Amino acid sequence: MEIKPNVTLNQIIETFPATLQILTDLGFDTCCGGWEEIGPAAARKGIVWEKVIAVLEPVVKGA
Repeated sequence: MEIKPNVTLNQIIETFPATLQILTDLGFDTCCGGWEEIGPAAARKGIVWEKVIAVLEPVVKGA
């Protein structure tokens, strides 16, 4: 799975469980907000999309 802005947090975590802690550390609501698409959730938090991908990429590629 390629992580794109329209993928939900739950989809990412389900496919790549190791991303759970990273997303939590970045301040994403991985519990009640897991239904959110990662792109809009990042924008709402003021996090640049490229930063999210850069942080998740090593975990995703290592999966």
